[in-house]
Amino acid sequence: MPKDQYVLMMKSWMEAAKSCGQLAMAAMFLPVFVARDLLGVDKGAAMLNHINGSFLLAWAGFILAIALSHTYQISATTLIHSFEAKQPRLFPRLQFWLMVASLLGGMALFVNGSLEALHPST
Repeated sequence: MPKDQYVLMMKSWMEAAKSCGQLAMAAMFLPVFVARDLLGVDKGAAMLNHINGSFLLAWAGFILAIALSHTYQISATTLIHSFEAKQPRLFPRLQFWLMVASLLGGMALFVNGSLEALHPST
């Protein structure tokens, strides 16, 4: 593959990783919005009593997605700058797909946590 084509391809994937990281960062506020708007928690009240385990795991998934988006961009930039040089193999595809999986997993956990919060089992 020619270098110009490789650089264009990697930059496209980097843009997708940046968007995924931004989505994960924005999604971190979703549990707070659910607790405040749907559950009716007062703005001055502590959130700790209204956050369940699924919300905590969702935050962990979102944080992992953000971290992986940054490491992917670092790996992709390193691969672009050392296109012709022999180097240890980086695994940007693995980082990218783990980032996507952690974002989707975080979203699934958020939905589960929202359902648990809206319909608590007695």
